[in-house]
Amino acid sequence: MGWNRRGGAVSVGCTAKGYRESTGVNVRADYREKPSGLIELLCKDDIPVHVQSIAYGDYIINDRVTVERKTARDFLVSILAGRLFKQIAHLKKHCLRPILMIEGNPYRTDLCFDPNDVRRALVSIQVMWYVPSSFSRSVEETKDILLMIGKQDDNDMDVIPT
Repeated sequence: MGWNRRGGAVSVGCTAKGYRESTGVNVRADYREKPSGLIELLCKDDIPVHVQSIAYGDYIINDRVTVERKTARDFLVSILAGRLFKQIAHLKKHCLRPILMIEGNPYRTDLCFDPNDVRRALVSIQVMWYVPSSFSRSVEETKDILLMIGKQDDNDMDVIPT
């Protein structure tokens, strides 16, 4: 698709001319996200995607919003492995607008996990760390949500009425 063997920064051959100007969305994706299929879905919609190594998060939208994408299963495994809150701390410290995207239902996986532990983790991320979380049912829906985030970010929509 257009990235080098070491995961170096390489533009993907799906950067449609004029798309950034018409939609206001551009995406940088970590090269390790290739197996998810999300990069290919973005390219099919002619979204400019630059694949590279990203230190924090998996996707950076419009150079402002950093998305940490996890499948429901990976979300739970990250809790067990002690990675999740380290990742959230790095996002909060180094990223302007971090968001956690959970793809799938973390309450319904093949792992035996106490639902209260899932709730505690989500409450901690959102309330204590101030990192918003969003959920999607599929990689296709994740793509749609990333595009919504990018379009709203580009418009700098102020949701507080004056």
